[in-house]
Amino acid sequence: MGAFVANVGQGNWSSIAVVSGNTGSSMLDFGDKDDVDIGRIRYDQSNNSMHFRTTNIEHIVLTNSGNVGIGTTSPTTKLTINNFAGGPTTGIGIDGNAGTGTAVAQISMRAASGNSIWQLVNKNDELGVSVGGTADNNRVMTFLNSGKVGIGTT
Repeated sequence: MGAFVANVGQGNWSSIAVVSGNTGSSMLDFGDKDDVDIGRIRYDQSNNSMHFRTTNIEHIVLTNSGNVGIGTTSPTTKLTINNFAGGPTTGIGIDGNAGTGTAVAQISMRAASGNSIWQLVNKNDELGVSVGGTADNNRVMTFLNSGKVGIGTT
């Protein structure tokens, strides 16, 4: 059952509700005349998860615990990325800060306090590994595009 709900007097909001039973699914399909549900957003009431699919393949799931899965329906971490059958190889793309004069792309892991960091930094044709500190100032290893590796030096 679908319903359009407006609450003009209490904050000027409106919504569209797609309601199902307690163990069913609520879905919003996208398609064309040849395939009416080739794309879908589905909310699964039985486990309170949200699912996104394109080309009739489920690509992304958001679990009730906040885990996001790409290429998996059972993410075990906050972000789980897996290859799926027939799909491209698994990968994460990170684009650097274009237009600033310094090409930088990085992957960082930070402790809750924000003061302990582990970083991979791609900067001006070199890859740096930093441990500790708050930025790329504690570089412990550098890989140059020439094949040279520096340990304890940049």
